[in-house]
Amino acid sequence: MLAGLLIGIGLGLVFRFGSTTGGSDIIARIIEQKFGVTMGKSLFAIDAIVLAMSLIYLNFAEMMYTLIMSFVSANVINFIQDGGYSAREFMIFSSQPVEIADKIMKDLERGSTYINIEGAYKRAPGKAVYIVVDPSEVRQVREIIEEIDPKAFVSIRIVSEQLGEGFTYLRKKTLNLWALEFFLCECLIYHLVYFPITDLSRPKKPFGRNNQPSNDHKNQHQSLIFCQTS
Repeated sequence: MLAGLLIGIGLGLVFRFGSTTGGSDIIARIIEQKFGVTMGKSLFAIDAIVLAMSLIYLNFAEMMYTLIMSFVSANVINFIQDGGYSAREFMIFSSQPVEIADKIMKDLERGSTYINIEGAYKRAPGKAVYIVVDPSEVRQVREIIEEIDPKAFVSIRIVSEQLGEGFTYLRKKTLNLWALEFFLCECLIYHLVYFPITDLSRPKKPFGRNNQPSNDHKNQHQSLIFCQTS
Protein backbone atom coordinates (compact mmCIF):
# COMPACT_ATOMS: atom_id res chain seq x y z
CA MET A 1 0.00 0.00 0.00
CA LEU A 2 2.83 2.40 0.79
CA ALA A 3 4.45 1.64 -2.58
CA GLY A 4 1.16 2.21 -4.37
CA LEU A 5 0.67 5.50 -2.52
CA LEU A 6 4.10 6.84 -3.45
CA ILE A 7 3.87 5.64 -7.06
CA GLY A 8 0.41 7.18 -7.40
CA ILE A 9 1.58 10.54 -6.06
CA GLY A 10 4.53 10.65 -8.46
CA LEU A 11 2.60 9.55 -11.56
CA GLY A 12 -0.39 11.70 -10.65
CA LEU A 13 1.73 14.85 -10.58
CA VAL A 14 3.29 13.91 -13.92
CA PHE A 15 -0.08 13.21 -15.57
CA ARG A 16 -1.71 16.31 -14.07
CA PHE A 17 0.61 18.56 -16.08
CA GLY A 18 0.09 16.66 -19.35
CA SER A 19 3.25 14.55 -19.38
CA THR A 20 3.96 10.82 -19.43
CA THR A 21 6.82 8.58 -18.30
CA GLY A 22 7.18 6.87 -21.69
CA GLY A 23 5.75 3.50 -20.66
CA SER A 24 2.28 1.99 -20.67
CA ASP A 25 0.91 5.36 -19.57
CA ILE A 26 1.20 6.47 -23.22
CA ILE A 27 -1.49 3.92 -24.06
CA ALA A 28 -3.53 5.16 -21.10
CA ARG A 29 -3.18 8.76 -22.35
CA ILE A 30 -4.43 7.78 -25.80
CA ILE A 31 -7.39 5.90 -24.29
CA GLU A 32 -8.23 8.96 -22.18
CA GLN A 33 -8.17 11.27 -25.21
CA LYS A 34 -10.13 8.94 -27.49
CA PHE A 35 -12.67 7.36 -25.11
CA GLY A 36 -12.69 9.57 -22.01
CA VAL A 37 -11.54 6.81 -19.62
CA THR A 38 -9.37 8.14 -16.78
CA MET A 39 -5.70 7.23 -16.85
CA GLY A 40 -5.89 5.56 -13.44
CA LYS A 41 -8.52 3.10 -14.65
CA SER A 42 -6.64 2.40 -17.89
CA LEU A 43 -3.35 1.77 -16.11
CA PHE A 44 -5.03 -0.55 -13.62
CA ALA A 45 -6.63 -2.53 -16.47
CA ILE A 46 -3.28 -2.82 -18.26
CA ASP A 47 -1.53 -3.92 -15.05
CA ALA A 48 -4.27 -6.49 -14.37
CA ILE A 49 -3.82 -8.02 -17.83
CA VAL A 50 -0.02 -8.20 -17.43
CA LEU A 51 -0.30 -9.71 -13.94
CA ALA A 52 -2.82 -12.30 -15.13
CA MET A 53 -0.35 -13.37 -17.83
CA SER A 54 2.47 -13.48 -15.27
CA LEU A 55 0.75 -16.27 -13.31
CA ILE A 56 2.73 -18.76 -15.40
CA TYR A 57 5.81 -17.95 -13.30
CA LEU A 58 4.39 -16.08 -10.25
CA ASN A 59 2.30 -17.58 -7.50
CA PHE A 60 -1.17 -16.23 -6.82
CA ALA A 61 -0.24 -14.47 -3.56
CA GLU A 62 2.55 -12.42 -5.17
CA MET A 63 0.24 -11.48 -8.02
CA MET A 64 -2.46 -10.29 -5.61
CA TYR A 65 0.00 -8.14 -3.62
CA THR A 66 1.08 -6.43 -6.84
CA LEU A 67 -2.54 -6.00 -7.95
CA ILE A 68 -3.42 -4.31 -4.66
CA MET A 69 -0.48 -1.94 -5.09
CA SER A 70 -1.65 -1.14 -8.63
CA PHE A 71 -5.21 -0.51 -7.38
CA VAL A 72 -3.98 1.93 -4.72
CA SER A 73 -1.77 3.81 -7.18
CA ALA A 74 -4.62 4.03 -9.73
CA ASN A 75 -6.95 5.64 -7.19
CA VAL A 76 -4.26 8.08 -6.04
CA ILE A 77 -3.61 9.02 -9.69
CA ASN A 78 -7.30 9.74 -10.26
CA PHE A 79 -7.47 11.69 -7.00
CA ILE A 80 -4.57 13.96 -7.96
CA GLN A 81 -5.74 14.41 -11.56
CA ASP A 82 -9.23 15.42 -10.42
CA GLY A 83 -7.78 18.27 -8.39
CA GLY A 84 -7.65 16.64 -4.97
CA TYR A 85 -10.60 18.55 -3.49
CA SER A 86 -14.12 17.42 -4.37
CA ALA A 87 -17.31 19.29 -3.58
CA ARG A 88 -21.06 18.73 -3.92
CA GLU A 89 -23.29 20.47 -6.43
CA PHE A 90 -26.96 21.05 -5.60
CA MET A 91 -29.64 21.78 -8.20
CA ILE A 92 -32.82 22.57 -6.26
CA PHE A 93 -36.24 22.75 -7.94
CA SER A 94 -38.73 24.17 -5.47
CA SER A 95 -41.78 26.41 -5.23
CA GLN A 96 -39.88 28.46 -2.62
CA PRO A 97 -36.43 29.03 -4.17
CA VAL A 98 -35.85 32.45 -2.60
CA GLU A 99 -36.46 31.21 0.94
CA ILE A 100 -34.12 28.24 0.45
CA ALA A 101 -31.33 30.36 -1.05
CA ASP A 102 -31.60 32.99 1.68
CA LYS A 103 -31.50 30.35 4.44
CA ILE A 104 -28.41 28.69 2.91
CA MET A 105 -26.60 32.02 2.56
CA LYS A 106 -27.47 32.96 6.14
CA ASP A 107 -26.56 29.67 7.83
CA LEU A 108 -23.67 28.43 5.65
CA GLU A 109 -22.43 31.69 4.08
CA ARG A 110 -22.57 30.06 0.66
CA GLY A 111 -23.59 32.01 -2.40
CA SER A 112 -26.20 30.62 -4.79
CA THR A 113 -27.45 31.28 -8.31
CA TYR A 114 -30.99 31.44 -9.68
CA ILE A 115 -31.61 29.71 -13.01
CA ASN A 116 -34.77 30.48 -14.97
CA ILE A 117 -36.61 27.26 -15.81
CA GLU A 118 -39.88 26.16 -17.34
CA GLY A 119 -41.75 22.99 -16.49
CA ALA A 120 -42.42 20.63 -19.40
CA TYR A 121 -45.84 19.52 -18.13
CA LYS A 122 -47.56 22.72 -16.96
CA ARG A 123 -45.34 25.09 -18.97
CA ALA A 124 -45.10 27.21 -15.82
CA PRO A 125 -41.98 29.38 -15.43
CA GLY A 126 -39.94 29.17 -12.26
CA LYS A 127 -36.51 29.39 -10.66
CA ALA A 128 -34.00 26.70 -9.72
CA VAL A 129 -31.30 27.23 -7.10
CA TYR A 130 -27.76 26.22 -8.01
CA ILE A 131 -25.18 25.94 -5.22
CA VAL A 132 -21.83 24.23 -4.61
CA VAL A 133 -20.86 23.35 -1.03
CA ASP A 134 -18.22 21.46 0.91
CA PRO A 135 -18.96 17.72 1.47
CA SER A 136 -19.21 18.39 5.20
CA GLU A 137 -22.11 20.82 4.54
CA VAL A 138 -24.32 18.43 2.56
CA ARG A 139 -26.31 17.35 5.62
CA GLN A 140 -27.06 20.97 6.60
CA VAL A 141 -28.25 21.86 3.10
CA ARG A 142 -30.55 18.83 3.02
CA GLU A 143 -32.00 19.79 6.41
CA ILE A 144 -32.68 23.34 5.20
CA ILE A 145 -34.48 22.06 2.09
CA GLU A 146 -36.49 19.57 4.15
CA GLU A 147 -37.48 22.31 6.58
CA ILE A 148 -38.66 24.82 3.96
CA ASP A 149 -40.02 22.62 1.17
CA PRO A 150 -40.19 18.85 1.81
CA LYS A 151 -41.59 18.30 -1.72
CA ALA A 152 -38.64 19.97 -3.46
CA PHE A 153 -36.85 18.03 -6.20
CA VAL A 154 -33.10 18.00 -5.50
CA SER A 155 -30.23 16.77 -7.66
CA ILE A 156 -26.83 16.24 -5.97
CA ARG A 157 -23.67 15.64 -7.97
CA ILE A 158 -19.98 15.24 -7.15
CA VAL A 159 -17.83 18.08 -8.50
CA SER A 160 -14.24 16.98 -9.10
CA GLU A 161 -12.69 20.45 -8.94
CA GLN A 162 -13.85 24.01 -8.33
CA LEU A 163 -12.16 27.40 -8.39
CA GLY A 164 -13.16 30.65 -6.76
CA GLU A 165 -14.13 32.22 -3.46
CA GLY A 166 -14.94 29.75 -0.73
CA PHE A 167 -12.92 26.92 -2.30
CA THR A 168 -9.50 27.96 -3.65
CA TYR A 169 -9.12 31.10 -1.53
CA LEU A 170 -10.79 32.60 1.53
CA ARG A 171 -11.98 29.10 2.35
CA LYS A 172 -13.72 28.60 5.68
CA LYS A 173 -11.42 27.12 8.28
CA THR A 174 -13.24 23.85 8.86
CA LEU A 175 -12.00 20.29 9.05
CA ASN A 176 -12.24 18.92 5.51
CA LEU A 177 -11.29 15.76 3.68
CA TRP A 178 -7.75 16.98 3.02
CA ALA A 179 -6.95 17.08 6.74
CA LEU A 180 -8.50 13.65 7.34
CA GLU A 181 -6.69 12.04 4.40
CA PHE A 182 -3.37 13.61 5.43
CA PHE A 183 -3.81 12.23 8.94
CA LEU A 184 -4.62 8.74 7.63
CA CYS A 185 -1.59 8.80 5.31
CA GLU A 186 0.67 9.82 8.20
CA CYS A 187 -0.68 6.94 10.31
CA LEU A 188 -0.17 4.48 7.45
CA ILE A 189 3.42 5.56 6.80
CA TYR A 190 4.19 5.47 10.53
CA HIS A 191 2.78 1.94 10.83
CA LEU A 192 4.46 0.54 7.71
CA VAL A 193 7.85 2.22 8.09
CA TYR A 194 8.48 2.85 11.79
CA PHE A 195 7.31 -0.45 13.24
CA PRO A 196 9.38 -2.71 10.93
CA ILE A 197 12.49 -0.67 11.76
CA THR A 198 11.90 -0.95 15.50
CA ASP A 199 11.26 -4.69 15.20
CA LEU A 200 14.56 -5.16 13.37
CA SER A 201 16.43 -3.12 15.97
CA ARG A 202 15.22 -5.20 18.90
CA PRO A 203 17.75 -7.74 20.19
CA LYS A 204 16.75 -11.32 19.53
CA LYS A 205 17.02 -14.09 22.06
CA PRO A 206 19.96 -16.48 21.47
CA PHE A 207 17.92 -19.60 20.87
CA GLY A 208 19.39 -22.67 19.22
CA ARG A 209 17.66 -25.42 17.34
CA ASN A 210 14.15 -26.57 18.23
CA ASN A 211 13.55 -23.22 19.93
CA GLN A 212 15.89 -24.23 22.82
CA PRO A 213 18.53 -21.98 24.43
CA SER A 214 21.98 -22.34 22.90
CA ASN A 215 25.02 -23.57 24.87
CA ASP A 216 26.51 -20.07 25.04
CA HIS A 217 23.29 -18.78 26.54
CA LYS A 218 23.31 -21.61 29.12
CA ASN A 219 26.92 -20.88 30.09
CA GLN A 220 26.15 -17.17 30.51
CA HIS A 221 23.15 -17.99 32.67
CA GLN A 222 25.19 -20.40 34.87
CA SER A 223 27.98 -17.81 35.29
CA LEU A 224 25.43 -15.22 36.35
CA ILE A 225 23.98 -17.60 38.98
CA PHE A 226 27.51 -18.43 40.26
CA CYS A 227 28.36 -14.73 40.64
CA GLN A 228 25.14 -14.03 42.51
CA THR A 229 25.64 -16.94 44.96
CA SER A 230 29.29 -16.10 45.56
